[in-house]
Amino acid sequence: MPAIPDSKWIRVDSDTGSFDAYLSLPTAGVQPDGPAIVLLQEIFGVNEHIRAVADQYAADGYTVLAPDVFWRDAPRVELGYAGADMERGMALRKSVDIEAAVRDIAATVRACARTPVRAARLPRWATASAACSPT
Repeated sequence: MPAIPDSKWIRVDSDTGSFDAYLSLPTAGVQPDGPAIVLLQEIFGVNEHIRAVADQYAADGYTVLAPDVFWRDAPRVELGYAGADMERGMALRKSVDIEAAVRDIAATVRACARTPVRAARLPRWATASAACSPT
């Protein structure tokens, strides 16, 4: 049975306040020069699926930090993938202040860099990057 990553919610400070982010650490232990990923949520929040993706990357040796992009309007919201949850997710996405979200993501990268890793990588997932896209 694979080891379970060490995962928890932490607070990240930004220039406009502080918000929660889901931190998942490698099961083999954090390496001083180990890689890190800032994992962006979909329109459904940092839900069970996003946390499972973070944990899987951690099981593969990455330190992962997934910020709550919707913290200003719906802190720690967890939505499903259909019906009213889909509609709410679309509404939340439209209400995101893109410039503030980009600053929050930058704060997340800085927070990730303060973990015992040196490299932070921002993956380009179409669904994740759409949450911060102006279109």
